[in-house]
Amino acid sequence: MHLVEAMSGQGFDWSTFCLAMSRSSEKKITWKMGWLLTHYIERHPADGSKHQYQVWEVLKNTNSHSLQRDLWRAFTFIRVDANLEGELYDLAVKTTSNAALPIAPRAHAMLCAVNVALHYPELSEEMLLVLSSFPQEESPGLRNRAKNLSVKLRKKLREPRN
Repeated sequence: MHLVEAMSGQGFDWSTFCLAMSRSSEKKITWKMGWLLTHYIERHPADGSKHQYQVWEVLKNTNSHSLQRDLWRAFTFIRVDANLEGELYDLAVKTTSNAALPIAPRAHAMLCAVNVALHYPELSEEMLLVLSSFPQEESPGLRNRAKNLSVKLRKKLREPRN
């Protein structure tokens, strides 16, 4: 956490950091950079929101599962810009539904998709269908998260609309 505090106090160049993270061929370095950025955004969500398009470019172009996990988690702390919501939602649903991916990126992507869907009743209905489609063979953690997020979506759909 000392590095997160140093980044907070001294600042850093988001463009250089994201570019280095996306181009690193060293898995260990990529993992550490993703972890560091996620924890920085967790502590400073407004800064993460301000630079979300740079984070998004790395996320949508990486094949690293650990980096996907960290960046999906970072987006759970960010208020996603309206211009990015559709693209992020689509990739989050694809990631959530992809049984070939590890559990962690899928779980964080699921939460990101729900966070967007909560603002749109039609997406909430669609997301409920996605969440209800998890087979029994899925991990108990994913099934449980899907169940809990379904409750959240149903509750939001029952609220009176303005």
